[in-house]
Amino acid sequence: MRIVRPATADDAAGIARVHVQAWQESYTGLLPEAVIAEHSVESRTVRWANILARASLPGAGFVCVAALGVEIVGFGSCGAQRKDGFRDCGYTGEFTALYLLRSAQGLGFGRTLMRTLAAALTDRGHLGGSLWVIEGNGRARGFYERIGGVVIGRNEVERPGWARRRSVMGGPSSLCWHRTAPAPPARLRSRTSPAARHRGTAA
Repeated sequence: MRIVRPATADDAAGIARVHVQAWQESYTGLLPEAVIAEHSVESRTVRWANILARASLPGAGFVCVAALGVEIVGFGSCGAQRKDGFRDCGYTGEFTALYLLRSAQGLGFGRTLMRTLAAALTDRGHLGGSLWVIEGNGRARGFYERIGGVVIGRNEVERPGWARRRSVMGGPSSLCWHRTAPAPPARLRSRTSPAARHRGTAA
């Protein structure tokens, strides 16, 4: 059975496994091998355990997982916008992560994860959201463009010995963004219905 549901504390290891494998699948050839190798399942499990332990605190972000049966094959997270400039333009929410194993792509999980995250942002009062995409990751950018995301900015990530440009994409916190071109930030409007906000959703 395919399902997308809110994450629980017991999901930390499964999310970490997907996080590391999806980084390898998505960023090999785009980021230096040393950067990809920095991420281990063990370190990511600790990180996600801490994030999920704070999930019930005021102002905490939202995390959901995609599962095939009992196996986690993807996850997403969202919360309040971290960049003042985008917040001031109306993108007060942020999709902080969306990862899906290559073997689970094409099954509808991506759109269902985005709908679930968008509903969570709307529940928190955010009418617009943004996310970052490494330039060169055409597969991810194509997906976000198909669900209505548009590029609203760019910057460069710099680390010792390398640099990589990335784009920020945004849109209204409607279900799966728009099916047509998004309105300008000043006119962002929620189109989200209150249905299926915090329960498992079939993919």
